[in-house]
Amino acid sequence: MWINHNHSRDLWRANPRLATNSFFMNQLNKHLDDFHRHLNRSTFQPSPQLIWDDITALTRPLAQRVSRKQAEWCRRQLQQLQRKRNRILRTYKSTAILNDRLPIIEQAISALQQEMVEHQALRSGLRWREKGETAGYLKRLVAQLEFQRTQPTLMDPSTGAYFRTVSTWIAMFKGRFHLDSHISGPFPLG
Repeated sequence: MWINHNHSRDLWRANPRLATNSFFMNQLNKHLDDFHRHLNRSTFQPSPQLIWDDITALTRPLAQRVSRKQAEWCRRQLQQLQRKRNRILRTYKSTAILNDRLPIIEQAISALQQEMVEHQALRSGLRWREKGETAGYLKRLVAQLEFQRTQPTLMDPSTGAYFRTVSTWIAMFKGRFHLDSHISGPFPLG
């Protein structure tokens, strides 16, 4: 995880899965070796914070470039495997051939889709945390939406008009009648 402490809005974290990507690790090692060679030749010795900021500035574009290329490769690979699966389904009608060829392709499709889902979950989790939101917020949001979806609609028995909220129903009746006399009886719900 790399954080730019100078600008809070520039908070940035690298995908931890890049640590298992051999291409990324080789490129990062090459870039860091070049950086340290340059640092050793320099007569000016920067502070540890400046060195860290420079390493972050060097690493960030590399990580972003590799992540984008990897995500694009996954999308292309997924499309290719789905086309191959569809071609097999159109070409072969025998279940013996389908049972032999499809599981391998579907397993590869499933693995790519799982990788893409994990990547998106990581990205969305980072976005939520950057904005100070938590899982509690999501739970409250889902509960609120569920309540709004299942909330019964109140109906004015004399006009047949429907009210989405209790407050609008009460406001309408306060204007016409004394509230207590109408709350005692049952109300038709729509």
